[in-house]
Amino acid sequence: MKDQSFTSIEQQIQLLKRRGLRFASEETAAYHLAKYGYYNIINGYKDNFVIKDGDEEYYRDNVSFERIFSLFILDHSIRNTVMLAMLDIEEMLKTSAAYIIAEAFTSEYSKYSDIRNYKNIPRKNERFSLKHILKKFDEAYCSDKDPIRYHREHYNNVPPWVLFKGVYLSTMVNYIRYFKAPQKEKIIYSILDISDISTVDIPMKKCFSDLLYLFLEYRNLCAHAGRVYNHCPDANVRIDPDLLRRLGIPENRLYLNSLGRLIAGIMMLRDDAPIYNIKRTLSNELDRHCVAFPDDKEYLLKIMDIEHIKLS
Repeated sequence: MKDQSFTSIEQQIQLLKRRGLRFASEETAAYHLAKYGYYNIINGYKDNFVIKDGDEEYYRDNVSFERIFSLFILDHSIRNTVMLAMLDIEEMLKTSAAYIIAEAFTSEYSKYSDIRNYKNIPRKNERFSLKHILKKFDEAYCSDKDPIRYHREHYNNVPPWVLFKGVYLSTMVNYIRYFKAPQKEKIIYSILDISDISTVDIPMKKCFSDLLYLFLEYRNLCAHAGRVYNHCPDANVRIDPDLLRRLGIPENRLYLNSLGRLIAGIMMLRDDAPIYNIKRTLSNELDRHCVAFPDDKEYLLKIMDIEHIKLS
């Protein structure tokens, strides 16, 4: 078992030096280690730079702390941009859902929360059932936080565009699964970049559901400061062949891995602001890191699965 006892910043630097890691400035490295933590910087981003010999590990020749820290900063910047994109998507999703539900069932809570307005599909896990989701709506309706409380007390009602502000994205994603066909088709048409609502078929509905779970996974990953640049998501999305052709990606790559999967998914959206910001950050950070450490470019493009995606 590895030693997990406390070590000072100076001891951490000496340990890294014994393992062959180089330092351009130990003083600057000490500052970064104190600010962000040894675990976050070293353990999070060393994998491509170490050679393991049993329980011991050593750094490859000419690997520096500055190189690992630069990768940490690259991922930190990507994560922040992805998080902003996920928040934008969450807001778009809630806004569209609120409009569609109010249009179909009015903005009266008692009506749009009626279980009969949805497909009550049985679920093995009660936590994902329609009954449980509507219970979460009830809890949000009784919230002491504004603007929900204000609407409840002054209007004796909380419309969906207000209520959904107090609902987690995970609840919304599962809620949308229970939409009946007319509402499901409308929300897909409002979110995805498609020209005709009549093109919304069963495969597209499945793709849309997969996209929502992909976005939810990345939102949670970013919220908990997880590594984004090499994350391989559990949620899979079969990319539309037309989109592959527009991206210039070989058609045998119907499935993309890691960040490439998220980028392709976001490019399916009607709003292009989220993908524009992510591409800009990726391009800037890759340029910054790879100017200083050009040997990392091939590794980064491959691990992020973005070799075929144009970033500018």
